[in-house]
Amino acid sequence: MMFFRNKLNANTHPSAFLTMAAVLLALSAIPAEAHAQDPFSKNERTNNARDMAARRRPLIYNSDGAHIFQGEKIRGDGFQYNRATDFRDRPLSLTELLEHVDEVANSQVTTYVLNGNAYETVLYNSAQERRMGRDVPMEQIRTDPARSTISQYNTVLALNAFEAAGIDPFRALVDRIREHGMEPIAAVRIQGIHVGGGAATRSAWLQTHPECLLRSPRGSGGGDESAALNFALPAVRDRKAALIREFLAAYDWDGIEIDFQRFPLFFEAGTERMNTPLMTEFMIQLRAVVDEVGKTHGRPLLLAVRVPETPGRCAELGLDPIAWANTGLIDFLTLGRFLNQNNISGGSPPEIEIDLHAFRSAIERPIPIYGTLNVVYRIQIKDAGDNNREHAHLLTPADFRREATKLWDEGFDGVQLYNFFMHRARRREPPFFLLQELADRSTIRTKPSAEERAWLARFPLEEVPVEFREKTGTR
Repeated sequence: MMFFRNKLNANTHPSAFLTMAAVLLALSAIPAEAHAQDPFSKNERTNNARDMAARRRPLIYNSDGAHIFQGEKIRGDGFQYNRATDFRDRPLSLTELLEHVDEVANSQVTTYVLNGNAYETVLYNSAQERRMGRDVPMEQIRTDPARSTISQYNTVLALNAFEAAGIDPFRALVDRIREHGMEPIAAVRIQGIHVGGGAATRSAWLQTHPECLLRSPRGSGGGDESAALNFALPAVRDRKAALIREFLAAYDWDGIEIDFQRFPLFFEAGTERMNTPLMTEFMIQLRAVVDEVGKTHGRPLLLAVRVPETPGRCAELGLDPIAWANTGLIDFLTLGRFLNQNNISGGSPPEIEIDLHAFRSAIERPIPIYGTLNVVYRIQIKDAGDNNREHAHLLTPADFRREATKLWDEGFDGVQLYNFFMHRARRREPPFFLLQELADRSTIRTKPSAEERAWLARFPLEEVPVEFREKTGTR
């Protein structure tokens, strides 16, 4: 097949042969007459979706889903509920919820990516998994020793209120995204091990399937690794596929992005490379799910992935996005560091320089590749005792412009803003005026606008000595 030309040679890692064989086997199982008769067959889907996949997405806004239910937006009187300190005295209203879409509309944002899971639970009404916080007493959530108790309490308060009122918040959000002319893309953070889980985020399925957890994770997942699922097991892959099918079918999405950077830990330590074919089988399974849901929606749907910085780093985790791209399993690809915008080679997981060229040179299909723009630098500063300590430094408007310019100069097809809302965790409104600039190198400003000057007057920049931010290896 043309997809595999020039890909295998004497130096090819043995797992690559298994990966390619898995793809060939899956594709060969599709009857030839099905391609001829079914307008949503794989070949026809690719042809019909070509314009959709190649559509320019110069600025993508990624929402983790959970934060929009917490009500962190600063009110007109200046008060703001903070996820770290403030229990809400009332649930979020639908108007307040939809403001999280309105605030990025009428800008250069083309695509709104909205995540639907929280840890191993979900944020929508599901037949496959417990909705976050359902059937858990609010007082139990309020007093849970988990680190994220307050944010979970505020989220569940809102979800319970919407359910009691007969409101489907995700339907309202997707409709609002479309009203503003943006493209709604669902997202699933594939390994839900965010630090701080508690009773509200405990998976009903996982409680009855403890054998599906990893026994010896490598220790670079960046979250609560004791809750990490083992993707070598068919039961884990099948369950994830069922959840993705349900979420994609329930709402009027244009596609779904699978986020492998949340969290990058999938197999037992030392087995990652040998299990690469299993993850490719999983992607074949998801491609079939997306195409099947597309049939019911009457149009092709996109399947995208967000993966680590380099092909080598992906291989270390058991991921082969180059094969996925070359075999037509995915429609676009986003590259990005785990959390910070700068290189943290000794971090867990490590955060290294993004190598767009390595992906471009190995991918034979004309697939769009986007670059992640995170919201913080991880830097070292001196404390009162002259000791070095790490600090998550919010990017300034100038930092955002510099990093976006770098992505455009490197040749990315667009920018995906990740965790942009996190300014609110420090009682600051995000610099939304940047959404009028970052989608094109030619529109990135060189001087502050009046709106930016007003923002700076209200939210002065963090006082962090520039010499720490500019140290080698911290940018």
